[in-house]
Amino acid sequence: MKKLLFLLALFISFNLTAQEEKKQDSTTYLNPFRFVPKLKLYLDCNLCDVNYIQQKSSKYFEFVRDQKYADVHIMVRSQNTGSGGLEHELEYFGKNFYGKAYNKHSFSTPPTNSFSENRDLMLQNIRMGSSIFLYKHYDKYESLIVNSNEEKNDSINKPVPKNDTQIEVKDKWNSWVFNIGLNGGYSGQETSENSNLGASFSMKRVTNKNKFLIRTNFNTQKSDYDYGDFKISSTNKTINVNIYDAFSISNHWSIGAFLNGGRSTYANQKLYIKFKPAIEYSFFDYKESATKQITISYRVGGVKYKYDEKTIFNKSEEFLGEQSAELSGSVQQKWGSVNGSVLYDSYLNDSSLNAFNFRLSTNFRVASGLTFNISGNYGITNNQINLAGGDLSLDELLLRQKQVNSGYNFFTTVGLNYSFGSMFSSVINPRFDF
Repeated sequence: MKKLLFLLALFISFNLTAQEEKKQDSTTYLNPFRFVPKLKLYLDCNLCDVNYIQQKSSKYFEFVRDQKYADVHIMVRSQNTGSGGLEHELEYFGKNFYGKAYNKHSFSTPPTNSFSENRDLMLQNIRMGSSIFLYKHYDKYESLIVNSNEEKNDSINKPVPKNDTQIEVKDKWNSWVFNIGLNGGYSGQETSENSNLGASFSMKRVTNKNKFLIRTNFNTQKSDYDYGDFKISSTNKTINVNIYDAFSISNHWSIGAFLNGGRSTYANQKLYIKFKPAIEYSFFDYKESATKQITISYRVGGVKYKYDEKTIFNKSEEFLGEQSAELSGSVQQKWGSVNGSVLYDSYLNDSSLNAFNFRLSTNFRVASGLTFNISGNYGITNNQINLAGGDLSLDELLLRQKQVNSGYNFFTTVGLNYSFGSMFSSVINPRFDF
């Protein structure tokens, strides 16, 4: 009976979480479970919107990046169903103190669902499947809860004293995340050979108050062509180093600093270094970013260029002031999703040296089973001061050894998709992978 009542109360609490989040203000209130650390989950799922699930479950759960630190390992397996939807199998493995606990269940998402509807269903099922572990978790700390009952009766809806004791989850990595990558390839035929080699490294730390990233990439591509008397080789090298730092000022304002450097043989850049302080305003509270977001940002700073060859402006190197402004937005709702941005760049010494970039992608459900999608990018480039002087050879043009003067670039896709027939076929048959 005790377990049944707990699960019932937990279910009601989950359904009220969204409403409670909208009513939160700057005052913190005492909670009888405030001495209990959150249940740590490791979510092993390729199709899950982890940021959204974490944002909507932060009252009870903390998501970790390494399963050895988790209380529960959640494995999600997804397969296509006969109706064109997906069958999701969720398996919960208790770890450490919860090692004997286990749970497993499945649910289906029809092909007519939007991305937002599917992630809401995933969120509900993860909450439901984790409830048995939450019961064991709170039962583990029952003595702390009982000891706080007397205080609870007198402290509901009262501000927490500044010296109120909280249990903090220790993170030996202090929120740092590292990534190292290597890739390479080799291909060829009788008359040509191609090789590429790449490496990347990143380190990132994200907290509510600060977001910091260092990322570097290296890539080299080489092609050799041999048609009897006609032989040619082409090599392109690119190195990028990015350092970003952003600070939260309020629920709507942020400031940051962006440092970029590297080289590109394709862009005739022997060396470039850019530094731009920035400010950003969000029209909606940043906490609502999982469902809707509209931001406007402005960056201004300087850039130092050194070129492999003299440019069309007869420059071997130069320092310029540069600015950029961007308006971007995204919406994830049950009817579909829309993402877009408008970016403006220009040099401070000459505003005619500018660039505009327009990006849009949307997936809109017109009617049951009918969806409309469009994605595209259009750029106006009037700021190609890096182009090498002189005429390009045909080899350099065809092999893309050097960047070519172009006033614009674009890509776009438009589509309609209509699904009809049985929406109830949850049969899974993986034969021949189709």
